Amino acid sequence: MRSEGVTAALHQHVGGWVETKHEVRAVLGDIGPDLLAFGPDVEHLAWAGVNVPSFLRAYADRIVAVHLKDLFTAGVTCAATDELDYRRATRPGRIWAEPGRGQLDLAGCLAALPDRFDGDLMIEVDVPALRLRESHQTAYDWALAVLPESVRRCASPFLRRHAGQLDSGPQPQARRTITAPERRSR
Repeated sequence: MRSEGVTAALHQHVGGWVETKHEVRAVLGDIGPDLLAFGPDVEHLAWAGVNVPSFLRAYADRIVAVHLKDLFTAGVTCAATDELDYRRATRPGRIWAEPGRGQLDLAGCLAALPDRFDGDLMIEVDVPALRLRESHQTAYDWALAVLPESVRRCASPFLRRHAGQLDSGPQPQARRTITAPERRSR
């Protein structure tokens, strides 16, 4: 794959095949860095009970991309206490939070990356806790306030191009769920 310019990276998720600290360590320990990089999802690591900045520092040399999102720790506690399945645990406002609104140390996660980290950073909100436009604006404002200047400079053409879209225009419509009988009739 590398000969084609593709780097394989482990991207763990709660509810997936690899979710816990021990599972991530086992996979990265058994498959060498020449074959498998690491693309952590910081919120899923935190949900799994991992000290995320420390874990990122331990694998910093293998990180090629990072999914940055925040979480509400009360939602994590509720999911465990009430034994909620993944779908119920991740309903709007439960676990997922816009960056800077939850309790995950995102600044610490960024600081744990190597000084000259040149991988991808993806700001992610799986299920918005806010109205969609407000969620986008919150993530955008957080990125401008927290991401290193070198990252903001690289992203600035994109941010400038999309900034006006966050400030004006109608609220996007919610997706319509198509039921099984409707799908068959189309």
